[in-house]
Amino acid sequence: MAVLATAVLAPIAPVAASVPTATALVLDSDAGDYIGQGQLYDIEPAFGGGSGTAGLIMMEVSGWFLNFRGRDGEALTTGSYEDAQRAFGAEPGYPGLDVYGQGRGCNQLTGRFQILQAPTFDGAGTLTAFAADFEQHCEGLVPALRGAVRINSGVPIALVRATAVAFGDQSVGTTSAPGATTVSNPLTTATSITSVTLGGSQPGDFAIGSNGCQGVTLNLGDSCSIQLTFSPTVAGTRTALAVLHLTGGGTRTVALSGRGLTPTTTTLEGPASPVDAPDPASFTVQVTPAPSGDPGFIPAVLLAVDGGPSSPWPLQPDGSATVDLAIAAGAHSVTASFGGIGLFGPSTSSVVPISVGNATATTLSADLNPVQTTQQVTLTAIVGGKTGAAGTSAPPTAGNLTIRDATTATVLGTKVVGPGDTTLVVKTSLALGSHDLVAEYAGSGVFRSSQAGLAETVVLDQAVDAVSLGVSAATFYPVKDGYKDTVAIRGTLHEPATVTIRIYSVATGKIVRLVSLGTKSAGYAWAWNGRTAAGTLVAAGKYRVTQTLVDTGSNTLKATAYTTISLKKLYWYTGSKTLYGSQFAIHGDPGDGSISTSSSSYYHGVRISSGHSWVALSYAFSVPSATVYGNVTYKVLGRSPNGRKAVSGIWNPGYGSYVYVENYDAARLIGPSYAWYGTTAALATHRGGGYVRGLVFAQYAGGVVTFDVAKVSVSYRYALLK
Repeated sequence: MAVLATAVLAPIAPVAASVPTATALVLDSDAGDYIGQGQLYDIEPAFGGGSGTAGLIMMEVSGWFLNFRGRDGEALTTGSYEDAQRAFGAEPGYPGLDVYGQGRGCNQLTGRFQILQAPTFDGAGTLTAFAADFEQHCEGLVPALRGAVRINSGVPIALVRATAVAFGDQSVGTTSAPGATTVSNPLTTATSITSVTLGGSQPGDFAIGSNGCQGVTLNLGDSCSIQLTFSPTVAGTRTALAVLHLTGGGTRTVALSGRGLTPTTTTLEGPASPVDAPDPASFTVQVTPAPSGDPGFIPAVLLAVDGGPSSPWPLQPDGSATVDLAIAAGAHSVTASFGGIGLFGPSTSSVVPISVGNATATTLSADLNPVQTTQQVTLTAIVGGKTGAAGTSAPPTAGNLTIRDATTATVLGTKVVGPGDTTLVVKTSLALGSHDLVAEYAGSGVFRSSQAGLAETVVLDQAVDAVSLGVSAATFYPVKDGYKDTVAIRGTLHEPATVTIRIYSVATGKIVRLVSLGTKSAGYAWAWNGRTAAGTLVAAGKYRVTQTLVDTGSNTLKATAYTTISLKKLYWYTGSKTLYGSQFAIHGDPGDGSISTSSSSYYHGVRISSGHSWVALSYAFSVPSATVYGNVTYKVLGRSPNGRKAVSGIWNPGYGSYVYVENYDAARLIGPSYAWYGTTAALATHRGGGYVRGLVFAQYAGGVVTFDVAKVSVSYRYALLK
């Protein structure tokens, strides 16, 4: 809108206003109000003139411009004018108001004003007297500009500040806690509130309570409060005005607001039958009346176990929900709460108590089934948590675990379960026939009982139950040198039996050794060193080994095996080979590296450079076949001209082909000075196809690695049987 240029007047606070007054303008601007910029102004009398008609007044006071217009241009008289619009452009049936200045005006305007002294004009149409209080809002915003103008008027200015009261959400048919508006006087002129009334859109939904301002004189800086309550009659946003009637006939309105919510009731029903973890507990929730959601939102309820939080559960259109909760064993209390949505208020159910047990699972197993009459059976009972769709419950920490023979009504074993101690092992003999065995956990506290069954069969022992009877080697070498000096005569028994070993010379048929191992009941082995009981080394040749096993049922089992004695022994040898650096077998350079024999500083040497990737050389050394291998040492002679170290290693055939650098181990950094650098590994695991292969590897690592190889060598030990 267009405004007249005028001098800017500085705001002052507090403000003095004279009573009575002739001509004055007071403006009190809320924070966020565009026109007054949140300031309090007292405009010293400097009436710039006013004109108009009885239905339209236009005036200027010290650079501020004020326009008042009656409804449809009708004459302005004393009284209140509500729902004012911008003076020039007000719709039919609406009064007009416009206060602007200092270059600021409203494009759209709402407000109210109260004529305290009707306007008078002289013969030339000039405004001669007028008194009004006003309140306007720019652009539909909440912050207001309030004020009072007096033109040659004896009506005193009474202006107070008062805070709006927002009650928030309240269920229909209920009354809120009191809310207070604080009233204060920003002027030096004392004023008082003569009465308080309610107006606006829905005054019936609000009530005035304790009035701490009634009859109180407010001087500069004084304040008082008025209590109000909100009792919505229908759902939805409800508004009203508290009208403060001031000394001199002026009024100050206080915005009241709240939202009425449809009251709801939430009910909660627990599981119809007892619940044992890990199975979930099923609850039914009903919210009445069934709430409908805001666009994009679905009504939901929260179930709290012992006051703890839970995830929201959506409600069905009829306001119901079925909720499955995994609850730990023990006594608990559950509540359902609906937090409200849209115009439906919140509600909480009554507490539903629930006792949740801890389900258990028991297993029973036997190491032998069937078992022979001469054997003992090992029974193992384990009690633990039960596994379900929701997980596994906790294992029990108390209670008795028992294994019994239901066929003979005999308790075979029992134990008290403890934390981490939930296994019962019983080793026992059972009579011939079928047995119904039962493992039973009795339960304790929240831990539920459980049991498991096992049909065990006991059969007559008609043979020795043994397997894997024989010798560990077809040939052994009893001359002591650490290489196959003995042979193991062995077997595995599944029942107790005595074991006797007889060793015969095949050449002579004579027994050379007799040994009784006594009673064995599991795996056993006896090492023969090729000597008689007197310690005499027997002759080279083939020997028959006979084992005789007799169980407790007098069943006998004989097993024969053969082994050959050789009087050969190991003889150890050493070997070594040296190659020039240029005599590599294969090489690798996947990037911008280099391999050069011409740039080497050594006779028949080779210089490698990693570039920005890597370079590798592999050297091949043939080694003889042997009975036993010792260690191999691979050495590299050379230096790193640029001070960065390379790597050496030995091929391990167990990793794969020698063409891949990752298949070399026993790695060692080499360089930078000129020297022999060695690394050692087991020859037995680092020989393939009759060769030992050594690696020189340079890889870029923050810089190029260069290595000049003069020579490489291997030395090794091996043994032959002779």
